[in-house]
Amino acid sequence: MIRSIRLRVQLWYAGVLVGVLVSFAAITYARVNTMKLREVDVQLEVAVHSLDATLKLFPLKEFEPDSDKERKNLSREERDKHLADLTLPKEVEARIIDTSGERPYFAIWRGDRGLLKAQHVPGAEPRTMPNTYAPAGSLTFTNVGWYREAVMKGTGGTRILVGRSVAADYAERGRFAGLLFIVGLLVFAIGLAGGWVVASRMMQPLAAMSATAASSSARKLSERIETQNLDTELVGLAEVLNAMFERLDTAFSRQQQFTADASHELRTPIAILRSHVELALSRPRTVEEYRQTLETCLRAANRMSTLVQGLLLLARNDTGQSDESYRKLAMAPLLEECVELFRPIVDTKEVQLTLDVIPCFVRGNADSLIQVVSNLLSNAVHHTPPGGAVFVSLSVRDNDVRVAVRDTGVGIPPEFQSHIFERFYRVDKSRARASGGFGLGLAICKSIIDSHRGQIGFESEPGKGTTFWIHLPLKM
Repeated sequence: MIRSIRLRVQLWYAGVLVGVLVSFAAITYARVNTMKLREVDVQLEVAVHSLDATLKLFPLKEFEPDSDKERKNLSREERDKHLADLTLPKEVEARIIDTSGERPYFAIWRGDRGLLKAQHVPGAEPRTMPNTYAPAGSLTFTNVGWYREAVMKGTGGTRILVGRSVAADYAERGRFAGLLFIVGLLVFAIGLAGGWVVASRMMQPLAAMSATAASSSARKLSERIETQNLDTELVGLAEVLNAMFERLDTAFSRQQQFTADASHELRTPIAILRSHVELALSRPRTVEEYRQTLETCLRAANRMSTLVQGLLLLARNDTGQSDESYRKLAMAPLLEECVELFRPIVDTKEVQLTLDVIPCFVRGNADSLIQVVSNLLSNAVHHTPPGGAVFVSLSVRDNDVRVAVRDTGVGIPPEFQSHIFERFYRVDKSRARASGGFGLGLAICKSIIDSHRGQIGFESEPGKGTTFWIHLPLKM
């Protein structure tokens, strides 16, 4: 199978062009052949009628069967005079000669099939009278080898035959056919060259698009395909490729940022581990000093472990390789468990925590959903000042289970709201690290909810509080 679009277009174009040229040549040749043949037939028809007009001047007895009794009525001189007059007129013969290059011939038979007169007939003479069943005055045209003949039943039951050579006409038509062939080849060659040029120009936008795609790399994804000068059929393809480049550019940017942030977060606990181990090994230490060093290293290792576990969870969810087992879950007990875990914390901070639930079920993983709700509760409690309130609600609407965590805290500034679910993003940079956060909590929540085919979002007003909501498919 031919893989080249340009070559396939060229082959189709060549096939159509050959069909058009052959059809045109065949129709033209047939038309010319018909016209030439009609011209010859008109010449023969004029000659036949001319001979028939001459025969009408003959005595009627001349056309009757031979008998000495009847033939004595005509003298030899009178008979020879009549036969001498029986010939083609000069102007008719000249007209036929000028066309064919050979003299025409004729033969006339009486009703008894006896030959009355023949002139310039090719081949053996006399010829047998041809049979014609056409009525008197009607001509019959036939081809005999390289000759064209016209036969008519004439005056007194006679048969008149006039013929002429058509070899020169066939030769002329052969030259015309050769001319048609040469012109057709020339037009075909010009058409192929023009088709190749047109096909090449049609492929130029595709070549430019291929070059743009080939030049793209992780460091050069900002280039886009120009669509203003493209043909309408290619604009859609260019827009699809531009959208793909945009997604790749965004993905690579996020990957680079993610790698840089992960490296930055890991660098601090690794530096702590290294510095404390080097300090402990620099000179002999007491048991208590070694214990303090090991405890510090353990905290740093736990911090790295938490970070790595979060990164692995995000990586599995991103690639669709989460090994979580989903089952039918009752959401009300799950929320009650999460709220009870935070009771001691809210009591310490003097924050009111309210729960409002109804019985409903979803399909999911209990540990993952507990992690999501716990993260949202943790953020709500930490951002709510003493005397504030946190409300947790569970409702069902439009075949969706809706979980809402609302607080009366400080809210999220508008300039930070578009980045809230980005990985390693912290609204309060100083507070996050001091409290042990990495900026992965909300990113992990979104990843878990996406894997449950749900949605997560928020509404926030600075100074009045924030509401995070989760929509999960209802399991009946």
